[in-house]
Amino acid sequence: MSFDILHNDLWTSPILSSSGHQYYVLFLDDSSDFLWIFPISNKSQVSMFFSWIFFLLIFCLFVSTLCWMWRFAPKFLLTFLA
Repeated sequence: MSFDILHNDLWTSPILSSSGHQYYVLFLDDSSDFLWIFPISNKSQVSMFFSWIFFLLIFCLFVSTLCWMWRFAPKFLLTFLA
């Protein structure tokens, strides 16, 4: 079933984009290989995208079972759950 396992990562680009983005938040669905990529300017924007993805999956796509595969620091998880 799609969106049972969702992998995510925060990637830091060695070069700034023309829009000034240095970081990219990635979300990958394990079963469908569907990938969302969000360019961000600073790490403090990460929690906003977790909230958005969580809302989309739970309330719009009605996904009841969701396992997050966290790749980066737990402090972003604490910010997201706060």
